[in-house]
Amino acid sequence: MKTLISFFTVAVMLLAVPTLGYAKKDKSGSTKGKVTAVDDKSITVENKKAAESKTFKIDDKTTISVDGADGKKASDIKAGMRADVTAGDQPDVAKSITATTAKKKKDK
Repeated sequence: MKTLISFFTVAVMLLAVPTLGYAKKDKSGSTKGKVTAVDDKSITVENKKAAESKTFKIDDKTTISVDGADGKKASDIKAGMRADVTAGDQPDVAKSITATTAKKKKDK
């Protein structure tokens, strides 16, 4: 009986462990990276680590924060800034954009 209980315990653990990784994956289309283009209706962000560039639509429901200040407009975002774009219910529409001025690298 103990062997049977041990077998089922191990089986449940082996099945549960791989699923933990799936919960962390972001399939919403959100991305972080450098702003390469922006206007009142869209923003394009390049993520060099993922080797991809994504363009998101900006609508009247998109919340925008620039350098820690909320309630900003897309026109406050400039190319070259760093941005964290969170997609909404539609993966190509930005729910929120948090942009920060890119820090300059120090000379060594």
